[in-house]
Amino acid sequence: MNFRSFLPFVAQLPVIAGFGQNLVSNPGFEEYSSCPSTYNQVERAVGWFRSTNGNDPEFHTEYLHACNSGIFSSPNNTWGYQEPLSGEGYMALNTMSPEIFQNYRENIYTQLIAPTQIGVEYTVRVSISHTDNSQFATNNFGIKLSTNTDFPIDNNCQLALADVVMNKTGWSTVTATFIADQAYTHLAIGNFMTDDNTMVIEACSSCPYDLFGYYVDDVCLVPANTDLCSSCKERFNPTLGLVTAAPEMLTLSPTLLGTAIQDLEISLQNNLISSIEVFDAGGRSVLSNRYRNRSSVRISTTDLANGAYSIAVVSEDATKLTGRFVVAR
Repeated sequence: MNFRSFLPFVAQLPVIAGFGQNLVSNPGFEEYSSCPSTYNQVERAVGWFRSTNGNDPEFHTEYLHACNSGIFSSPNNTWGYQEPLSGEGYMALNTMSPEIFQNYRENIYTQLIAPTQIGVEYTVRVSISHTDNSQFATNNFGIKLSTNTDFPIDNNCQLALADVVMNKTGWSTVTATFIADQAYTHLAIGNFMTDDNTMVIEACSSCPYDLFGYYVDDVCLVPANTDLCSSCKERFNPTLGLVTAAPEMLTLSPTLLGTAIQDLEISLQNNLISSIEVFDAGGRSVLSNRYRNRSSVRISTTDLANGAYSIAVVSEDATKLTGRFVVAR
């Protein structure tokens, strides 16, 4: 890519007032288009879909909700008994099924209410419980983000729990923090590691099903350093969350840096800069500084390789703003 083809611009970005709000819609699987009535009905939970990667269409995740009076209900169902962590619904999926085929998965996904912001640190959280009737348990329960609906089983994801969860009497919360290196639009849940890289334990030899099953409830994606207990309950509202006429604006100048100009000027209107952090295209932090009583600062890009970068600026009142610039020499 020729980065010189990028047009210079001045980044004047609105304050993200939606920080602290869950980007996952229907996070507890409460909303449904119709009550689940049989196996393989993921899509009846509004906004949720089955991943086609590593899957056989004949099999998949069970949507379970108290609106059903039979074996697809909660808390009592074909998988066992478990009270929902919240509300009346949850999912039940297999983290693997080698008897069907190698790397078979029952991963599910949803489209985020709003994309992640590049360079911003996020926390993902999901709660799981090993199902009563499953003989086997595995590690690697996790979360994978994507800019599309493709979620390959390739040992690459934002979260893969190293521990084998065998808790059947309650819920285990799986959490990870990461810096967004892309504007992710979709989030998937399940096991994205291959069978060869997944640990298996026989959790219940007397259980009736030769399965690797887990209940799943309460999925959350919020910016890091927020109160998860309250933030995960508050759904992100794009209309109310993004302030279009913010009194605080971030300005980067210039946004295309080359041989002639190598210093980037960063300034805030009506606020003071507390810290800045620069991330490369892979989401790695390459520069970090703290400041006091500065409305503008200048940083050198001479040590940065050619490429696109994102920058996170935190003001003294803890507002975080993000922007982008390109180095092309």
